[in-house]
Amino acid sequence: MEKRQISESFYQVKSRDRVGGTIRTDVFRLESGIFEAFSSYRQDQDGSIVGFATSFDDEYAILQSRKALRKEWKEN
Repeated sequence: MEKRQISESFYQVKSRDRVGGTIRTDVFRLESGIFEAFSSYRQDQDGSIVGFATSFDDEYAILQSRKALRKEWKEN
């Protein structure tokens, strides 16, 4: 898993998945302390499948957004 810090409240994580290839997760820290995570397989196409999750723990938000992404991927 590769983490790239963009700003104080935003970073990206890249990892590999057997289902769809490389997953990119964008993680935002809101002023309230909640983390929002958006995971996707195809970042260069409009209408790509996205998994979304929120949590007070960034790692948990990442895991849940990936889980939501896999669920969406299987349904399409």
